[in-house]
Amino acid sequence: MVAQGVEADAASAYVTHVFAQVGKSLAGSGPLEELTARHMTPGGINGQLLTDLRRDRMPEMVRQGLDAVLTRLRGSAARSGD
Repeated sequence: MVAQGVEADAASAYVTHVFAQVGKSLAGSGPLEELTARHMTPGGINGQLLTDLRRDRMPEMVRQGLDAVLTRLRGSAARSGD
């Protein structure tokens, strides 16, 4: 955002707010698809972001990263159990 001319403090405040709201939403129950649908307005900003992230394969990259973390954790658990 800063690279696009938004002041650093404003960009930080916006991103902090977004992640705080996501955290509050995740504290509820229900599947992730339902959470996503509740936060999408047709043609809105959230939908645009999700479309861009999916186009750039971000969900797949996150899955791969989480799989790598899980593999590492399982390896650590196996070694500590010896």
